[in-house]
Amino acid sequence: MGNPSSAQPDTQPDTQRSSRARNDSTQEVSPDRAQPHKQTATSESRAASTTTSAHTQSASSADAPEQVDAEMERLRHELANTPAEVVVSNHAYGLFELAAVYLSEKPPKLPQAQLAIDALGGLVAGVKGRLGDSEKTIDDALAQIRLAYLQISKSQPANDGT
Repeated sequence: MGNPSSAQPDTQPDTQRSSRARNDSTQEVSPDRAQPHKQTATSESRAASTTTSAHTQSASSADAPEQVDAEMERLRHELANTPAEVVVSNHAYGLFELAAVYLSEKPPKLPQAQLAIDALGGLVAGVKGRLGDSEKTIDDALAQIRLAYLQISKSQPANDGT
């Protein structure tokens, strides 16, 4: 497994998709197409955590508390050595994906999607100028998911979101 502090997120925007969304505001944007390209250091740690969790579950019950404590300490150390902008950017991507999932439901869960979009907007506004290389990608993703929400909400009857 690589050193998470040396890995940098892939923040190259999909310029074709971004320019299409900006240049043609009438173009329909589906939540599936509106996903930003991302690759971050913590995606590797998530895979490692899943593997370790499966291993921990198969351990004997006598060894389990020590193994869980050791794994938690390892994860704390890994998190402490990951730049905050990477962790915050991952949370922003998660909010984007959450909104896209709600918008792609049949029927779309508009109130749930709106909450995720508003949370993403608040996060982006609150950390403006401090997200490093991923900031432009996240700004573009926010604009795309807002456009998708507007287009989908105009084409759907009201939904209670539950």
